Amino acid sequence: MSHFSTDIHADLAIDAVAEMTDMQVAKALTPENLTIVAGYTGVENEGRGPMDYARTLVMQQLFDEMLERPGPHG
Repeated sequence: MSHFSTDIHADLAIDAVAEMTDMQVAKALTPENLTIVAGYTGVENEGRGPMDYARTLVMQQLFDEMLERPGPHG
């Protein structure tokens, strides 16, 4: 069962990435995730395109960053 604040963070990450252009998504990738996207084969994201996969990785990055921030979240 998830906590409501975790759900809020997930929604914020999804919304933030949805508003990004492809170029903004590419620039937001960490070096590690950029390497992962560069090696994308299609298997990693049920055959969807590499940009869709990059968006998934950036969403996870943002979500993780939100959870790592000290203090009140939201």
